[in-house]
Amino acid sequence: MYLLPLGLIIGIVFSLAMVTSAFAQSSASQRFRVAIPSSSFVTPPVDTEISAEVVEGNQLFAPQIWEIEGNSTSGLVVDFAVEYAFRHVNDPTMKNNASMQVSVLSTNGPANWSLVHASDATDVSQEDEAAYVQVTSDGVGAATVQLDVQFVYDPLVMLAEGSYELVVISSIGSP
Repeated sequence: MYLLPLGLIIGIVFSLAMVTSAFAQSSASQRFRVAIPSSSFVTPPVDTEISAEVVEGNQLFAPQIWEIEGNSTSGLVVDFAVEYAFRHVNDPTMKNNASMQVSVLSTNGPANWSLVHASDATDVSQEDEAAYVQVTSDGVGAATVQLDVQFVYDPLVMLAEGSYELVVISSIGSP
């Protein structure tokens, strides 16, 4: 049987203890990061049409539901605007006033939503064909908003038969 000298055995044990001790005292880390790009969008409802009743009074469209979502920590500014009043599709010189109103129906996420400019209307007689309404948020979140549009009755305006059209454009940005 072969015997190792006592000094060699003590040296091997001491070396193993140092290696174990060195590994027990070290640490390492690895970072995992996901970059989320800025994202915001607004989803409009489908186009809508009504047949005007032959009575005095504003012609109301059914409430239109728009979905808004954004992940900017500074929030969103969402405008709903018209550049022109209702115009006859075959004769754009024939115009009629429009009014719009916006409201926030529901929200999701930590953002607070506010109505900055809740209603507006065109005034063709004053050559004011633009109108806009606006909602804002202060952070990440989503909202369901209702847009109400009216074909405004004016007893002093004689309307030609046919279809009148209005286009609402929504734009979304940062505060």
